[in-house]
Amino acid sequence: MTVSTNNINVYVSKIKMVRPEKTPKNCDFDLNLNWSIDYAKTDQKIMEYICTLSSVGEISLNFAIHGIIECKDKNIDLETKFNELSDLILDKSIDTMNNLLNETKDIKIPINAASNAQITDISQITLKRWC
Repeated sequence: MTVSTNNINVYVSKIKMVRPEKTPKNCDFDLNLNWSIDYAKTDQKIMEYICTLSSVGEISLNFAIHGIIECKDKNIDLETKFNELSDLILDKSIDTMNNLLNETKDIKIPINAASNAQITDISQITLKRWC
């Protein structure tokens, strides 16, 4: 996630997600979240943040995004932008969490053994090396 507005850039450095042990069977479920965003100012133009999301209820899910907020304009005090930045970071974090949850869901891929029946000898397989 990289977002620019008013000379303020928001970057993601790390993403951590601990998936639920069981994949939800129902595609439509209510996801109740506890969330927090912690900020640490590193210098006048850069601030680090950690957005933590934890689900409450039937699904056990923990998610965190660590990133930085950079301001090119020295006249803008990042601490006065907490409300705007928090809303933006929270929205993007929830979107990212949902996308990662969907991308890592359990899927079944059928393998057709008959399609590989034509290769009976390993010498028929050619591998190319990329140097």
